[in-house]
Amino acid sequence: MSDSKTIMENPCSELLLDCLHQDRRCIRTTGLKRLTDEDWVILLALAKVHSVSALLYHRLKSGGFESAVAGWALMELKALYRSNALRNLRLFAELNLIAKAFRLENIPLIALKGAHLAQDVYGDIALRQMSDIDLLVQTRNLSQAADILVKQGYHPYQPYDLEVETVAFHHLPPFLKKRAVAVEIHWGITLPYEHYAVAPDELWQNALPINIAGVDMMGLSSEDLLLHICLHASYQHLFANGLRSLCDIAELAGRYGGTHFWQRVRQRAKDRGWQRGVFVMLRLSKDLVGAAVPENVLRALEPSGLKASIAETAHKLLFAEMVVASNISAEAASVFKRQDFLSRLWEIVRRIFISRVLIARRYSIPPASWRVYLYYPVRLVDLIVRKRRILWRIFRGKPDTVILVERKNTMVKWLNGEELEVRQATTAVEK
Repeated sequence: MSDSKTIMENPCSELLLDCLHQDRRCIRTTGLKRLTDEDWVILLALAKVHSVSALLYHRLKSGGFESAVAGWALMELKALYRSNALRNLRLFAELNLIAKAFRLENIPLIALKGAHLAQDVYGDIALRQMSDIDLLVQTRNLSQAADILVKQGYHPYQPYDLEVETVAFHHLPPFLKKRAVAVEIHWGITLPYEHYAVAPDELWQNALPINIAGVDMMGLSSEDLLLHICLHASYQHLFANGLRSLCDIAELAGRYGGTHFWQRVRQRAKDRGWQRGVFVMLRLSKDLVGAAVPENVLRALEPSGLKASIAETAHKLLFAEMVVASNISAEAASVFKRQDFLSRLWEIVRRIFISRVLIARRYSIPPASWRVYLYYPVRLVDLIVRKRRILWRIFRGKPDTVILVERKNTMVKWLNGEELEVRQATTAVEK
């Protein structure tokens, strides 16, 4: 009962959604009391996978539902909550040092996602689980920002060339430090060549002053913060990063969701071409965790000719086998949307023989070096090693993996604006 497939498909997922719902009345005491120890194992595993363990504990405790929770399960949730609180205290202490160093050098700084959400939106840094520190700086300050991190004891995960990075990517390689979380220095939130790319200048124009970790800095406007979460979860991760994003949206909607807020969200989503991804994320957030998203906003964002099963497909991707789902990127899924063998083969060749710039960054060599060409065979081996589980499951025709790939194909096509018979595309494989 502990394998990830069983966990994701277990009915406990519905009970987890009830516990995360903005309306506490959705939490059913009788339902909690009926859970067996085996059910609690699955529910806790789900919460961990979706990075909402700390929030789950808070909802149960603040709602007065502790007596309905198995004693050992409550103790484990409490331990996870405390562990996250301590981890985030260390993270914010580190962010405080970094931000102060940036201020001394007069480098403007925007705190992205996790840190901003934890302190300014959730209002309790223990509730929002974070994996790293994401900071946005202006392109002209990148070199200085990297030097500051090095002086703080960090080192880049791999060598990089700033001139190459700024043309092909939107953040530097992660900076690592012993006993500290990774730090990513961004100058944008989208890759420059994606159809949903947004100009960083627009984010800076909308940014507002905030105080995070005891230091004055900048934060994305509430509208851009919500839109960034929607973008990250839909276009960039194809719904494979779990329920945490839905909870983020619900918290933002509850805190800032006035008429003018939703007008700006709606207009910016359309102007940036993010309408489809934003609509699905808002729809899921409202339906699954009770986000206070007005129906008129959803109607205004809903793409014409929307197939009813798109939201259903996104929902199923949220609860897909996480380890497998996270290894099927939009690029990988595109290989399998090709119908004939030659088209698939050509797509595979394109994925292997990526640009010199990408090869150089991946293997930490100068882009102009002749050695770049020696690394294409290495990339082929790497892809086989990293994707061997997925490839083996697809080769064997395992239904769950084939269906998952098809669902991702469906979402890639739809998010890219391709019109298709979604119902036919997904159900044909499931049969």
